[in-house]
Amino acid sequence: MRLNARRIGILTTDGFDDAALNFLREELRSQGAEVRLLSLLPDSVQGWSREGWSDRQAVDLVLDDVALTDFDALVIPPGLIAVDTLKATRYAVNFVSRFAAGHRLVVAIGHAPLFLNEAGLIRGRTVTGTRSIRTELRNAGAHVREDGPRRDGMLITAADNGELLLTVNAIADGFMTERSTPEAA
Repeated sequence: MRLNARRIGILTTDGFDDAALNFLREELRSQGAEVRLLSLLPDSVQGWSREGWSDRQAVDLVLDDVALTDFDALVIPPGLIAVDTLKATRYAVNFVSRFAAGHRLVVAIGHAPLFLNEAGLIRGRTVTGTRSIRTELRNAGAHVREDGPRRDGMLITAADNGELLLTVNAIADGFMTERSTPEAA
C-alpha cells in the first residue's frame, strides 16, 4: 500500500463533483491512506452530478478545527460551485496558502486550480486544469499544459475526472519523491 499511514484531507463544500470525490476517497483509502472529508460546513455537504444534486456526505472535520499539521496532503476535488465558494472564503484561502508553505502536498483537480490561484500558489508554476480555466491560469502567470496530472514541487494539478487514477498515483509518487530528497531525510 503506497500511501500507508499518510493522512489526506479532502477539502470541499456544497457543489463538489460527486463522482470525483467518491472515487478519490475510495482509491486513496485502498492505497492505505487515512482520508478525512474537510469542509467549511459542519455535519454534511452535498455534491453535484449530471442528474443534479446528489446525496449528502458526512463531514469529518470543519476547516476551523483543522491544524496545518493534521494532514500530509490536501486534495481539492473538482466542482465549480464548491471551488467558487472556497475561493470566496478568506479563511479557506489562507489555510491552503499556509498549508502549502509548510511543504505539504496540495492537489487541485478540474476548476480547483483557480482556488490555488486565489491562495497565491500558481504564478510561475506548471499546472493544468479544466479547459475552460486555462486562459485564466495563464493570465495569473502559470505555465499551463493541456493534460495532467502535472506536478510542480509539492503542487499537483489535474484537468478532469479522466485523470483521477493518474492523480492518485501522482500523490503516492509525490510522497516517494519526498522521502528520497535530502530535506526529507
